[in-house]
Parts: sequence; C-alpha cells; structure tokens
Amino acid sequence: MTAEKLETFLEEKIGIEKFPLISITGGGGKTTLMSAIAGLLSKKGRAVATTTTKISVFEGKAFDDLFLGDVSAAIDRIAAMPACSVLAVARSAKGEKLYGFTPQEIDIINTSSSADWLIVEADGSRQRPFKAYGEWEPPVPSGTSLQFVIIGADAFAEPFGDKTAFRPELLENRFGLERGVRPCPSEISRILSLSGEYLKNSPEQAKRVLMLNKAEVLDKVLLAEVTQDLSQVTGYELLAIVSLQKGIVYSTIKLTEKGAGK
Repeated sequence: MTAEKLETFLEEKIGIEKFPLISITGGGGKTTLMSAIAGLLSKKGRAVATTTTKISVFEGKAFDDLFLGDVSAAIDRIAAMPACSVLAVARSAKGEKLYGFTPQEIDIINTSSSADWLIVEADGSRQRPFKAYGEWEPPVPSGTSLQFVIIGADAFAEPFGDKTAFRPELLENRFGLERGVRPCPSEISRILSLSGEYLKNSPEQAKRVLMLNKAEVLDKVLLAEVTQDLSQVTGYELLAIVSLQKGIVYSTIKLTEKGAGK
C-alpha cells in the first residue's frame, strides 16, 4: 500500500469530521497527533484541544491560543472563538505543566459548549512507547466517539526496561516481561487486546484505531513481524502504521473483532 499524508488518512480513511469527541491514549506521540487533528479540523470549525491528565506548557503553546479556567469559564471562552480556529483549554498551570479536566468535566464541555470538536489527550506515558496502567487510568471521557491508541515501534526494537516502558515493574509483575530482553511482538500485542490495560475505560460506542508510531525505526523484517502480530489484536477497527512526527501513514489494515479482516 502506498504511503499517504496523515491529514489524508484522517479525512478519507477515518472521516474525522464525524467524531465530535476524540480521545488519544497510549504511548508517545499523543500531543503530536492531537495537534495535527486540531489543525486539520480548525479549517472547518471550532476545534478545542484539552487533556484529562497533564501536558507540557510548551505543548499547549503549539496551538493558536491557550485558555486557563474552570469548566464554566472554558465554555464561555469557547463561545467567543472565531468560526474556524483552534483553542487549547486547561484548568490551570503549575511549573511547566498544564493540568486538565476530569473525564466527567470533558463530557460537560462536549455537550454544553459551542465547540465543533474536542480533541483530548486522555493518557500519560512520560513519552515512553509502552506502558502499564494504574487503577484510575486511562481517564477517557464517556462521550468519546473516536479513540486513537498509540504504541511506539521502539517498544519492539529495543530491550524492555525504563527507556521503553512507563511503569516497567508492573509489566514485569503482570506479564513476565524481562528487563534487558527485547519482548516478542506477540507479547505486546496480547497486552494491547486486554480489557484491563489499553482498552480499559474505552466507551463501548467508540471507534478505536491502533497506531504503531515511529515505524521507521524497525527494519523490514521486524516491521513485517510486528505488523503481522498487531493485525491479530482485538477491540480495534483499524491498525495504522505511521510516523506522527513526519506526518506519514505508511499502511493501514482493517481489523475485525478477531483480528485482521480479509
């Protein structure tokens, strides 16, 4: 399959305009994807970027405008947005971090504001490609209609440990992954399908897209192996092999409940 631009993929394969509340979870690349989606949608209406966790202040400044305030104030500020624009909203800032809203508050903003689209970074990974989930994670709003789940290709290319995983000790205890050993693609693929890990708190109605980010770090043989194993994950409608930093989608695979479609 011929590579395509990320914007083309979002418009033509995803139909991004149809989804008023978009959540992004998983490993590194979430803010890059949020920025790309917000920029694309802001050409057609009011796109609001926010978070249910915390993001860097500098990442927030990547958007046209940044507003800090509670839910009521955010709704008022969104009402004042120009017809085609993008706005980042958060509750507060402390140090170099922007602190967002609860999933319940995001649902209120979604139903009560004049935003055409809300794009929510609904997870934290400390920029690691792979992670284990705490009891409260991921904080995905219940009104989410489209969810992107990101896994970094470097999780498959490098030995498992602090560099490639957020909370590696939990992954050791739960799944027997060994520090210093490169995990088998099938091990990571199995974790991605579990309802208690990457799919936890994902609303039943949401369309779910799994993204393998930074695919360019894998050689052809390992990429083929990883793609084959990821095509067997369950709970997702589509697998996209991408480089979010480059804005490229290398290939896509339609998935069924039992893995790759025919």
